[in-house]
Amino acid sequence: LTSVDWMGQLMELPCHTIVTGHIGFVEDKVTGKLETGLLLEGKLSEKVPLVFDEKYVTRATQSSSGVVYKLQTRNDGYYKAETRMGGMKFETFEEPDLRALLKKAGRAWEDRPGLFTESATTDPQGDKEE
Repeated sequence: LTSVDWMGQLMELPCHTIVTGHIGFVEDKVTGKLETGLLLEGKLSEKVPLVFDEKYVTRATQSSSGVVYKLQTRNDGYYKAETRMGGMKFETFEEPDLRALLKKAGRAWEDRPGLFTESATTDPQGDKEE
């Protein structure tokens, strides 16, 4: 399996899954313009993002009350952000609250059960496995 295959399997888990990464800078060879993308080696920087429905960029700005964080949900020509679930419901910059974004998109926002629960470590007689 390739790393892209592994990412696809990760996204099929029955839970909300968040993957974080760093932004890399690439110069467009034709225009000379700097572009951003996921910091990965070679073609992976183009292939891996295709696995995900939502691609947000965290933006931090300094204000009189300290650092303010926002999630960028749309491409601005420099940072490649994208939302499928938000469509036209999301502003370009949203509060970094994933539950609020799920609610705004009309999606289930409640916590889902964990993959590893107490019952998963208990045998049929009710004794905990060592």
